[in-house]
Amino acid sequence: MTAPLTFKNNGPAWFANLGSGDLAAKVRLVVPTDMTVTGVPVDCVPHTLTDGYSGQRTGAPRYDCALPYSVSVRSPVLGV
Repeated sequence: MTAPLTFKNNGPAWFANLGSGDLAAKVRLVVPTDMTVTGVPVDCVPHTLTDGYSGQRTGAPRYDCALPYSVSVRSPVLGV
């Protein structure tokens, strides 16, 4: 079974860190035990469930993904 994950801002407003350019937000994905991640965007870091670095790009039980400094309305910004 394939289950794509996408973060999308449905509005009504956009949000950003325009002054600093820092990340707008982070998304944490905890993978269900019966699923395996087979494709990971470059902005997602694999972790163990206890906050350690997983060391494996795919198949990790948790991913922390950085969103860009701005998130516009209705445009997908992350796809896992």
